[in-house]
Amino acid sequence: MNENMNDAEYSEVFQHEVGHFVDCQRGWESNSREFADAVAADLQSMEKSSPEGRMRMNDMLDDAFSSGAAYDRNVSDCISALFRNDPEIVSRFRDEGAAYYCHDNDYWARNNNRQSEIYANSFGIQSAQHRISKNFVERYFPNTNETFLKILSQKR
Repeated sequence: MNENMNDAEYSEVFQHEVGHFVDCQRGWESNSREFADAVAADLQSMEKSSPEGRMRMNDMLDDAFSSGAAYDRNVSDCISALFRNDPEIVSRFRDEGAAYYCHDNDYWARNNNRQSEIYANSFGIQSAQHRISKNFVERYFPNTNETFLKILSQKR
């Protein structure tokens, strides 16, 4: 682990990594068609090429910063995965003075990495029980959130 992290940061990272462990133990649910379709639906709702999508993406970013959700590393890493480090989004984080927790674009280009990280981040958000982050993903990533909770609640 990174020696520069404090205990609170380690706690967030640990919850995320446990999410990867759970995903693995349950047969890589993050790679299921159901989960991939949910992620794709949420991403489509914020497609910048349409006026509605652009507005929804801008609303999502405004809400992330005004609510404080952007300061949750699991939320920012979900945003990184969904939008593949969109330069506008990265600039917004920088302009707001918020840490942007992410992976590089080569990582995102590898098969299933985006869904795997979104699953682990969703696990981190749910296990931490931070109301602001939970409310944020319910609002802006409803398909992903609902599908994650449904999959996780199924017995294996």
